[in-house]
Amino acid sequence: MGYQYRSIDDLWDGNWRVVRAELAAPRCRVERVGPFVRTTELAGFAEDQSSFSRLETESAKLDCLEASFSISAAREGSLGAMRVGVSLTPNIANQTHHVSFVGDISERTTLLEDIKRVNRHYRVWGERDA
Repeated sequence: MGYQYRSIDDLWDGNWRVVRAELAAPRCRVERVGPFVRTTELAGFAEDQSSFSRLETESAKLDCLEASFSISAAREGSLGAMRVGVSLTPNIANQTHHVSFVGDISERTTLLEDIKRVNRHYRVWGERDA
């Protein structure tokens, strides 16, 4: 959807993204729109996903500064299974939604390509390690 502050290119304010996130599971649908993800977080998640997909690490996690959204994936067993957890909170004052499911690690390829496409379009502003 775009940067929250289009004219700012510093590390802190320039990297907030306005996004739409939807969490859907049987008999559950939660959606949130707003500036709650940073391009630095998405870039780090893409790196974690790459290592996770190559079986170099046991897990990958998108942990946002805003506590209302997170994704975690961890290998489960030795046959390529993974456990995925997604939390999305549309109203931090009185709601928390978490869905956990088991999938196959090969399914991460689509997510990784989507994240890389977003990261190519929305660059990280400022110094990442500043």
